[in-house]
Amino acid sequence: MDKERPFSSFGSALPRSNRSPVRKFFTYIGAFILFAVVPLAYVGWRELWVNLLEKQRPKITLENPPVGLGLEPLKFSFEVDDAGSGIDEVIVRGMQGSEVREIFRRSYDGPKVNHEKFTIEISPEDHPFDEGDLTLTIVTFDRSFWSNPSQISIDIVVDYASPEIEVVTTQHNAVLGGSQMVFYKLKETNEVFSGITVGQYLFPGFPAKSLDEDYESRPDVYFAFFPIPLDFDESRDKVRLFARDRVGNFTSAPIHYRVRDPNYKDRPIALKTAFLEGTVHELAKEFAEFDARVNVKEPEEIPIPETPEEMVRQFKLVNEDFRNLLETSMKEIFGRPKIRRLWDGSFVRIRGASQIAPFGEERHYFYQGLDAGEDVNSGVDLSLGRGAKATAVNNGIVVYSGSMGPFGKTVILDHGFGLYSLYSFLSDISVSEGDEVLKSEAIGMPGSTGLNDNVNSIHFEMRLHGMPVRPVEWWDGNWVREHITERIEETKKILGVRTHLPLQKRGL
Repeated sequence: MDKERPFSSFGSALPRSNRSPVRKFFTYIGAFILFAVVPLAYVGWRELWVNLLEKQRPKITLENPPVGLGLEPLKFSFEVDDAGSGIDEVIVRGMQGSEVREIFRRSYDGPKVNHEKFTIEISPEDHPFDEGDLTLTIVTFDRSFWSNPSQISIDIVVDYASPEIEVVTTQHNAVLGGSQMVFYKLKETNEVFSGITVGQYLFPGFPAKSLDEDYESRPDVYFAFFPIPLDFDESRDKVRLFARDRVGNFTSAPIHYRVRDPNYKDRPIALKTAFLEGTVHELAKEFAEFDARVNVKEPEEIPIPETPEEMVRQFKLVNEDFRNLLETSMKEIFGRPKIRRLWDGSFVRIRGASQIAPFGEERHYFYQGLDAGEDVNSGVDLSLGRGAKATAVNNGIVVYSGSMGPFGKTVILDHGFGLYSLYSFLSDISVSEGDEVLKSEAIGMPGSTGLNDNVNSIHFEMRLHGMPVRPVEWWDGNWVREHITERIEETKKILGVRTHLPLQKRGL
């Protein structure tokens, strides 16, 4: 039976006593004589060579080396393999200067073990290492005559100080589905991930100097754009700054904010038979193929709907399941924002567009008395005149250009720092991924692709870190000035940062 001694105070990596060379010599000579004289001597010789005299070292695999030890316990895992004589002992030590502290030891005295996975936990309470550099060493021996050893060492840092974070801006009033901006200071900026949490959601912050060159002298100042989700509940959800350093030490701080409900409207929508039999059925087949590729399975058979119930089921498949799967796949697009300002001044409306459906509208679908589900409009639906083009609301870089199921032909622009615009239902696209697009430049033609039966229309969205927000705010020059431009100026005055160039000349 194996023996485990996980927390002795000090230790060494020398072979344990039962691996004494003298003792092993006589033990293995006896084994040699025994195997030489018994029948099936070949089997005995093979056992002697493979399990006793092999010189292959054990293998230690550590895929995700730990970075450091902080206030929270440090956990890491590794595996040990020895295909020959098997594992005899595994030791984990920590060394600071000349002091060596044993963290873990396991010995194997029972049946041969060729593979073992270990999860080690180091807590400041059980192992009070000093702050500074720490070397972790993993040592293992096999059960051969030679006690073949293997060893790996990892240099980590011990840090028990949490990063300090402090809000700079004073008020952060918003509405459900709206956007906001906050400035804050970090005392420790080296390898610290920071930003803001809104309920269960987390949004990253960026150095203020990447937004405005005047902050070059203040590397401790950061900012974050953040959305207020439509499902935000003030009785349950809170808005707070956060910072987490490289070893996992975490801190948070409150900010002053208010969230208003603009009372988005409801609208019942009767579905049409031709739409369900044509557009929806084709999208349902497209979903089955997409779902099969994503989840590596055989595609579901999508028959031609013959009853109202089948039509409703296929509509829900497209409007709910397909949309949800697309939102998951789009996280990769929205998870790599450009860390620089690409937009220039206020955002502009698409010329000649009239609104069909507003942002935040809760839509209830039905067909021949059957409930066909509901959704919330994540953008605005716009109708464009004949020959009009879909144009970019501001400067940006194309990060997606192609077909996207219920969205139809779609273009997504990255405007920097987690801010994106999305244009869908297009009949034709005139830009490609990687293209730099200027404000009011044509990106495509309106159409009726996707889950849409309105000709010459587009679905338009503004998104912050992937979450839909109210486009009307970004279209409003006064809102952009009050919530972005003046906030930058206000922060400079609070911090005493000198302005070198008027914001208007820098497109802010």
